[in-house]
Amino acid sequence: MSQVIDNELQRYITLLNLSQKKSILAVIKTFLPSIEKNERISREQYNIEIAEAEQRMNGGDFLTQEDVEKEVAKW
Repeated sequence: MSQVIDNELQRYITLLNLSQKKSILAVIKTFLPSIEKNERISREQYNIEIAEAEQRMNGGDFLTQEDVEKEVAKW
């Protein structure tokens, strides 16, 4: 199952532009300290991450469902 997920992640990553890849990388990095320490993030950190994500979305840094469906149709 892990290999299937790894392959799927690789396929999706190739569809993203540089800005989106940076956003995904930032999200992935937020998981690593918590996984390594087996800790949850604080409510304050959670709220900061939500605010940052909202800023990216408000700045137009996202894909619509229609965009994703168009990309998937090209596979």
